[in-house]
Amino acid sequence: NLSYEHNSMNGLGGFPYSFTATMAQARNAIVDSMTIDVSGIRSVYKVNLDGYRFMNIRGSVNKAFKAGANRIQFTLNGSAFVMRTPGFINARQIIANNTNITGELQSSWALKSFLTLRADNELRIYSSSQKGTNESFFRSTEFINRIVAGAQLTRKLFVKNIFSFTNLRSQNLPSSNFVLWHMFAGYRFLKADNLELQFSALDIFRKNRGVINSGDSRTITIGRTNVLQQYFTIGVSYFPRKFGKGD
Repeated sequence: NLSYEHNSMNGLGGFPYSFTATMAQARNAIVDSMTIDVSGIRSVYKVNLDGYRFMNIRGSVNKAFKAGANRIQFTLNGSAFVMRTPGFINARQIIANNTNITGELQSSWALKSFLTLRADNELRIYSSSQKGTNESFFRSTEFINRIVAGAQLTRKLFVKNIFSFTNLRSQNLPSSNFVLWHMFAGYRFLKADNLELQFSALDIFRKNRGVINSGDSRTITIGRTNVLQQYFTIGVSYFPRKFGKGD
């Protein structure tokens, strides 16, 4: 097992950044041995087998600017996870290779504490291959574009809207697109503003879809689940301002 982490507040050219890398390899790792009978029932047992290893890399770079009452910030995040997992299916040895790659760019602008606007662009790539029985390969790509806008209308009243557009592409399946809109509004009570009443309206467009798109060393799961569409919530929060006993 080897791990490395580095952080810099000054960064390259004034851009603060962070970097983390982890690599590991195991002998006699505990892996799955699965049997599938003619009716499709699966039985999974744990066995020891050599050949398991993984690598995980993460990084982040950000930069903030200030011009009068305006604040602008850019953040770039990225990660890559690669895993090789041996195992058995119906007594035949297999090798499963899984890769997850993500990248995200965040751009935000704020005018004092009155108005905030943030744009997120996110990319997720997943691939899985299996060798040893039936050679198989699966790949999916997900694009998410999100806009978050908030306003502090008064000292006690605030509103926030979140718009997101998602494009999901999976191998041998039609592309899936949907747009979500969530809206939040809150009001602070009491002299210290420590009692908050918040109203939330979620999935206003009724477009939420419970897409399942995942995989592991043995199986790949694709489908949909039932999810709530266009629902509303009311919440009450209290924020204590003093802790402990006074003198």
